[in-house]
Amino acid sequence: MNKISVFDIAFIAVSAGILSVITYTGYAEILSTFSLIVVTIAYFSGKYLGKIEQNRKQKEDKSG
Repeated sequence: MNKISVFDIAFIAVSAGILSVITYTGYAEILSTFSLIVVTIAYFSGKYLGKIEQNRKQKEDKSG
């Protein structure tokens, strides 16, 4: 199994925090209405963070 990266943990923590605030403030109805936007943001954020992680690993491999 792959080791969980810092970016994965950060993404999960930030997403959980945002969703908790949205639910706590009563905007859950808006979230369900615009769920496609939320999923799209999560998808592209994950792709971006994955690219950053891959670049970091390549730099580590070259240096060491």
